[in-house]
Amino acid sequence: MITGYNTDVEYDGVVYHVQTEDKGINTPLILSLVYLEGAILASKRTPYDDLVLSGFDQAILAKRLQRQHKLICAAVRAGRIEELKRLSERAADRKAAEPGRRAKEEHREPEPADIREPESPGQEN
Repeated sequence: MITGYNTDVEYDGVVYHVQTEDKGINTPLILSLVYLEGAILASKRTPYDDLVLSGFDQAILAKRLQRQHKLICAAVRAGRIEELKRLSERAADRKAAEPGRRAKEEHREPEPADIREPESPGQEN
């Protein structure tokens, strides 16, 4: 079972890290994150509720996971970082505008942007 991919991608002398993971059957979501020096620059979230509802197929999920990772890596290699950032922002705006969003917020996992690394060991932001 493949749970994710990690790839360093260079563009214009800068190395970006692309991470794609399956959040699991209880949270049917493929999540790709683009990092620069530990900071998240962009994200792509793709739900796979359709797979769960139609009889879960691990092989199909593995193909989707790999495809999304390759697409994000290709976008970074092509220098489309700003486009990925804009797409991430638009997706976040759409998600925030969903009806009933506030009730859902109480029962959600922290979004990647919510998680901050301490500035130094033992110190919180």
